[in-house]
Amino acid sequence: MVCVGCAVPAAIIGKPAILRTRCAGSGDRIEVHLAPERIISHSPNGMVMSIVGPDRRACRDNLRGSFCQHVLLFRDAPAFHDWARDRDDVAMVSLDEAHEIGIERNDSRYPDIRF
Repeated sequence: MVCVGCAVPAAIIGKPAILRTRCAGSGDRIEVHLAPERIISHSPNGMVMSIVGPDRRACRDNLRGSFCQHVLLFRDAPAFHDWARDRDDVAMVSLDEAHEIGIERNDSRYPDIRF
């Protein structure tokens, strides 16, 4: 599982990073190469991420259980749709959108850190 904040580690550490995980739907390998300020490359093409609207109270009590475990990477939109078939609480964003969400989250969570 990969949470949106974990998907942008390069920005937090200020160095390039490689994120390796598996598609939550198919189990296929996923790899994202990151620079502190951008996505360098990724495989496979067409990768997407699930996203949920967090319940603030639930997130205060259990962030991982309420939010992080529902924010996952998928090899493509069909893999996401297969996984989300019986769920009405998740949506899909592109990898670029996911990266922007991660940057915004980290800027909010770590306001004193400037890279």
